[in-house]
Amino acid sequence: MFRDTLTRWFVQRVLLPRQEIIDIPGSIIEEVTLRGKSFKIRDFALPESLFVNLEVLFKKYAKELYCIGKSFGYNYAKMLDLPRYSRVSEGKFLTFATFFTRYVEAVYSSKMEANVSLHEKRYESKMKDYIICSKNGLGYLFSTGGIAGIWAYVIEDLSVEAVQPKCQGRGDPFCNVVVAPFDALVKEGYSPLKCSNLLTFDMSNEYFSLNKLANASETGARYSLKDLIDMQFLRYSHGQIQWSTERFFLVESSFMYILEKVLSRLDDYNNLYSVSFDCGKLLYSLSKNQNPVKFILDFFPALGFGSITALKKGGRHHIYINHFPWTEWWRDIEYTMVRGIFSGILSAGEGREVHLKLVSRDISQGYLSLHFSE
Repeated sequence: MFRDTLTRWFVQRVLLPRQEIIDIPGSIIEEVTLRGKSFKIRDFALPESLFVNLEVLFKKYAKELYCIGKSFGYNYAKMLDLPRYSRVSEGKFLTFATFFTRYVEAVYSSKMEANVSLHEKRYESKMKDYIICSKNGLGYLFSTGGIAGIWAYVIEDLSVEAVQPKCQGRGDPFCNVVVAPFDALVKEGYSPLKCSNLLTFDMSNEYFSLNKLANASETGARYSLKDLIDMQFLRYSHGQIQWSTERFFLVESSFMYILEKVLSRLDDYNNLYSVSFDCGKLLYSLSKNQNPVKFILDFFPALGFGSITALKKGGRHHIYINHFPWTEWWRDIEYTMVRGIFSGILSAGEGREVHLKLVSRDISQGYLSLHFSE
């Protein structure tokens, strides 16, 4: 009873009104305090099925998927300036671990419990309905990888790795993730993946400048995430955002960049476009045959993608995004996930193959702008 009350309080009083700002069309903002100052970072709301299918499709690259998750988790913990073990008392660190478990539960799971052993550098969690893994039995990105990265940061030891001995997606009643130093996991009979070469970045003045807030009149975006929830287009319950059969989850925007940078090194990289394209077709099928362009213009700004405009010249679609979330890797990726999803939506809506390509990217106006065209 106490746990449920605490979680409800955390979601209602901290997560939504203060931690997550969801009432700005074009942006989902997460407020963080870093070195005593308040900053705003950009989040996406992303469809779960995309990553359920991506993990299956890239299963033979389990280590790469795990390293994507661990890199993201480590960066995210750093961005949030989470307490580190050497810098706070043991009591404060354990209190933090309890509240952080409640936070993860509020966003990614319907129920979560955790046990911490500091002298063993061990964090073990039991989760119900955790994103992605409960559907495919894998969970490299956000279950093992993501949790390992966060724990590696706060416990200040990159050698900690994670395994998932039980998972709802494999028929177990709950998901179980164990995080501990690599050698300790091996001694317990596990076969953990190993990832010590993380992809990391620092938040710079440029990050905050190019991700600064723009008001709705400036962006032209019509709907915020809160608008869609208030209109009951989306349902929100206990951190879970649901649209028809599709679940969405909130994630800091660097995840998309890390994912594409790592996958672009693989021979099967084009499968990222394929799985994103199929996700776009699925999303369009849930829109009940809306005009596909209108669907993109109304829906994706509310998911944090910035402001979107579109036109058609010579029978070819052109899609422009302003205020897209920026990271220092903005030149390093082709925004394959975004153009794949949009291409799938347009193809399903028009009954023909539409494949968008990245035409340009630009920051000369003080924010990241993208242009896609057939």
